[in-house]
Amino acid sequence: MDGSRTVEEVEQSVRTECQARIDVTELLVRLKRAGLLDGSERPDAEDMERLSLQLARIPLGTLTRAGKWLGPAPAKPLLLVASLIAVAPAAIWGYSPADLAPAHAPSSAQVLLALAFAVLLHEAAHAAVAVREGLRPERLTVALYLGLLPIAYLRIPGIYSLPRWGRIRVWSAGLLMNLGLAVFAGGIARGLAGSAAANGWAVFSAWNLGLVVVNLLPFLPTDGYFLYSTLTGEHNLRKRAWIAVRSAVRGRLESMSAALAAYTLTLIGMLAWSLFRLIHHLRAEWLLQHRIDVRSLLVLGFLLGCLAGYPRYFASRIAPRWNRLLFRSVRPPSRAVAADRVGP
Repeated sequence: MDGSRTVEEVEQSVRTECQARIDVTELLVRLKRAGLLDGSERPDAEDMERLSLQLARIPLGTLTRAGKWLGPAPAKPLLLVASLIAVAPAAIWGYSPADLAPAHAPSSAQVLLALAFAVLLHEAAHAAVAVREGLRPERLTVALYLGLLPIAYLRIPGIYSLPRWGRIRVWSAGLLMNLGLAVFAGGIARGLAGSAAANGWAVFSAWNLGLVVVNLLPFLPTDGYFLYSTLTGEHNLRKRAWIAVRSAVRGRLESMSAALAAYTLTLIGMLAWSLFRLIHHLRAEWLLQHRIDVRSLLVLGFLLGCLAGYPRYFASRIAPRWNRLLFRSVRPPSRAVAADRVGP
């Protein structure tokens, strides 16, 4: 099914070689819906593009071709050397999360620079491991998820053609990179305590640690979400969780696997806790100081909007028009090659 033969020829070949009858057209439809054709999108991964206002697309073809040397490079020695470099400053000067608090408020330039490097190295780790697994990352996209949250993600065709542990290695690479950078920068910040440079290293360490925490949350299309889906063997978890919630509200309880039930209950609990805390904070601010915290009010409005269907409206009306206006591109013909994305 590489486009060189007709549907009838493929069906005849299957009957002859496998002694089986198969509806190739229906098979292609199912593969496309699952995101296993090049040019199609996997439902639990396309949210990155469908729910984002894309700001920049950076092609990675040249870089991935130049990175083929990673293929034959011995993985264990490289990992050992990287680990030793990461923990060396902490081993010499010590490390404590308490040291991540900057001595004085960082400048906007320090914050943006630290975040940019942390995200860039996170995605570079994904790309390097993907190349080693035999894949070729296509592009890095910078976008605003739901028009508000800044994100960056890689498009890596073929990731779902890897075995389970191959996918896990790709998705966990960014997390391990940020964790190593957090320990490395934290150790240097402690060693340089009292100097001007220590503040910048502390900010960089804090951002990397923050990215680890955010990417472990499985309620957005993050690395943690894909790791949880892969480890449990459950896909489209977020979509299925919301379907289960709507069914329960309508009085129809459906059977669920343990992984989906745990995910759904945790999602409901996190939303309920967030709404309660925001409402309580707004009420306390009004009663004590007779003023409203605008930031908390905006977050509350965003959460209520998500519950009221804002993501669906955004995906169908706002994002497609923006992305078509900014990036007028034609997709290549579909071929039977798996495709997906890896997030920030």
